[in-house]
Amino acid sequence: MLDIGAGDGRLLQLLLLKCPNADGIALDFSPIMFGKLRERYSNNNRVEIIEHNLNNPLPSVLGEFDVIVSSFAIPLP
Repeated sequence: MLDIGAGDGRLLQLLLLKCPNADGIALDFSPIMFGKLRERYSNNNRVEIIEHNLNNPLPSVLGEFDVIVSSFAIPLP
């Protein structure tokens, strides 16, 4: 699963609870939210946290996903 603009990671956490065999990638750019992601997932090897500015294309190294979610991510103009 890919969570674009993951914020504090709550949405991804809920999805991973429903899908216990899934892994996730959390993307965010905000230093505050990035810190909250690190706190939430510091002991979770199922989640990779990547700092990424949504004003730029997604890195191709992310690969393909079965699920892509975003609860509230708005790139700045």
